[in-house]
Amino acid sequence: MDMHTAPIHVATSSRRGEYAYRLLFVLACSFFLLLCEERSIANATSESLHV
Repeated sequence: MDMHTAPIHVATSSRRGEYAYRLLFVLACSFFLLLCEERSIANATSESLHV
């Protein structure tokens, strides 16, 4: 490993990890929102069924 390429490699790998973490965060948020929407829809349908 060259001393000149090492810091660049570390920077790109850390940036890639940051991007992966952001992607995971976005996926988790969208999944959570999807679950909340499904629950509200299920609640609405159960309420309409009760009425």
